[in-house]
Amino acid sequence: SASSTVSRPFLGVSRATVSRVLSGQGAPITISDTTRQLVLDAVDKLGYRPNRIAQSLMTKNTQIIGVSMAAYATPPDEIDEWHDLYTATLGKIISGIQSVTVRRNYDLQLLGRSETDAKDVPICANSPLDFVEGVIYTSPNPAYDLYTPIIEEGIPLVMIGPNPSSHSVSTVSGDNQGAIYALTAALLKRGHRRIALVLPRGLANLLSQLRERGYRLAHEAYGVPVDSRLILPQTEAKLNDASCY
Repeated sequence: SASSTVSRPFLGVSRATVSRVLSGQGAPITISDTTRQLVLDAVDKLGYRPNRIAQSLMTKNTQIIGVSMAAYATPPDEIDEWHDLYTATLGKIISGIQSVTVRRNYDLQLLGRSETDAKDVPICANSPLDFVEGVIYTSPNPAYDLYTPIIEEGIPLVMIGPNPSSHSVSTVSGDNQGAIYALTAALLKRGHRRIALVLPRGLANLLSQLRERGYRLAHEAYGVPVDSRLILPQTEAKLNDASCY
């Protein structure tokens, strides 16, 4: 530790004094400028860097933010373009997070979670949470509720995507319902009446439900009945019967 390395007899000061200088805490003992500079010069000469793991045991702060992301147990030959899109989007999300955390001297830790219907792969979050100060939870899925345990642990959590839980948490999400409403309304205004809605993530997905709601509300606003056969998951989309989508 710093106190054992640069304290007496090297400097003739106590470990507590070194610790106070490095932590920036002077009270309840006032440290003279001469002593403070003596310690700082020794730290610089030794090339000492604080051990954040050791510090966290005392401060209860790790300066690490966890980023929870789903790890799909999908065979390589079954990976489609939506998996690729998810991966590309995650890269941009992590880059955006780091643009903020790096300025505040925080690090990121990826927290993998298993979301799969494969019988040989358990649904679980294997990453421990005792070393992160908060969690950014990407793409919450109500079918695989691995966010409630984090919330119940009292760990600060922000969701990227609509909140599917009954817990009140902060979220960052696009207006899926409003966006689809605006797009559908624009087509209806131009006279189109058979508009297909293709939902790439399946009809049961929360994002898809919000988009479908916007689609239906737009039809209702223009007095146009909805043909449910034109609301399709991407894997089943047959658009021959639609004028546009």
